[in-house]
Order: sequence, then C-alpha cells, then structure tokens
Amino acid sequence: MRKSLIATWILGLVIAASMTCHAGLFSVSVSEQKKVGAQAAQEIERKSVILGRDLQAPKNIGGRSVDEIVSEIGTNLVSLLGPNPWSFSFKVIQNKEVNAFALPGGPIYVYTGLLKALKLESDSPREAVNMLAGVLGHEIVHVTGQHWAQQYKKDQERGLGLAIILGAAGANKSTQQVAGILNFAQSQKYSRKDEYRSDDGGIKLLNDGRRFGYDPQGVVDMLRVLDKISQDTPKSMVWLSDHPSTVDRIKRAEKKVSDLKALPLK
Repeated sequence: MRKSLIATWILGLVIAASMTCHAGLFSVSVSEQKKVGAQAAQEIERKSVILGRDLQAPKNIGGRSVDEIVSEIGTNLVSLLGPNPWSFSFKVIQNKEVNAFALPGGPIYVYTGLLKALKLESDSPREAVNMLAGVLGHEIVHVTGQHWAQQYKKDQERGLGLAIILGAAGANKSTQQVAGILNFAQSQKYSRKDEYRSDDGGIKLLNDGRRFGYDPQGVVDMLRVLDKISQDTPKSMVWLSDHPSTVDRIKRAEKKVSDLKALPLK
C-alpha cells in the first residue's frame, strides 16, 4: 500500500479495531472485512480519479476501454471461484505508480501506471492481458485467503498496534498520533507465505481460465516485467517493492507453471 492511500487504509483498520474489540476477539469475520473494505473504498474513490467515471479511459481491443478490459478479466477470474461470499469489484485509478491492491472484502484497484508498464494499450495486447490477469488473480487470492484479516489478527495478538489505532481514533490529530498511525500502516505487509500463496492461487486461476484465453505463464511474465521495472524505479512506485524476493518468486512460479503444463487439461 502506498503513502497516498495510507489514510484511507487506516480508516478501515480503525473500523475493524472497534468491531473486534467489542467482540472480545481479534478475528475479523467475512462480513466485517466487507464492511471495512467498502468504507475504505468509498474514501479512496472520493480522493482518486477513476477511469470511466471521472476520466474517459483509452480505447483498445475491439474499441473497448481499458477499464472495461480490467473489469472483464477480474469478473472472469472471479467466476472460476464458484459461489463465494466476497464483494469483488475492479476499477482503474489514474496514477503513474506501477501498482495494484486489494481491500478486505473484495474491492480491487489497478493504477494506470501498471497498465502502461504491462503495455495494455499496445497494438498486440494479448500478452499484456495475460500479465494483467496474473496481477488480478494474485490480488483476488489475497482477498479469498483473508490475508489482511490474518495479518491484522497476528498483530493484535502480539499486542501491537491496537492501542495506537484506538487511541488515535478517539484523540486529537496531533503530529505524534498521525505518525503512529502511519508507522502502523506501513508495517502492514503480507507475509512471505501469503505472497507465495497468492502467486500459486493466481497461477491456478489462470490455468482454470484457459477457456477465457488466459495462460498461467502470464504470472511468470508479469513478475519478470515488473522485476525489471523495479530495478530502475523508486521502490515506493512499484507493486513488487513490498513483496518477497522477486527472483525467488519467478523461479517458484516457473516451476508451478511447468508442473501444470505437464498435466492434461480437464
């Protein structure tokens, strides 16, 4: 999560903190995750330029706009999950950062900087579509795996962050309190296991989505492209910068894709 969205992310954290505190537990239920995500999404969209709503999106692929393409890919991947309790949505934010993220409960956002990096607006976008599907599949699994809720629960069980969040929620906006909130937000990073699980889940979704024209190789290609970009771009502007070693992830993804391709299609 980037600094420009930290404040809105914290809004969700405060809501979740109050709910879990009253319940006497640190766990965040699916319905609570959806409420947190919906509240944060409202604030994010209030402060962001959304393609298709606030700004006309570039056209591509049969005259359709890139925001329609993103939504279609996300919807196709979600359909592969079968019945589920999540409230997924897929929107594009006008921002030059190479970034994408998922909020608890299902809202997923992609920055135009990422679409540009993947060359979605090129004359031959098929490879870009596959790589974008890899990104969206990864973020979808963060939601279905409840990785945010698990990380939040671990932090609270360790006794970290809850006092900062609740104290800030009922106090004046002093510099010290704001700094405490920012520090807490910046520490909210998924574990290495959660990132690997999301890579694996994304690969599986793309493999299951072959009928839509997707290929699990898109995950590997996406990791390679973004790893290359990250070498010449400030870490604060690249999606991969908050994640485990890209080299390890690429090797692991290559092995997963190779194993899948060795199996007969169902």
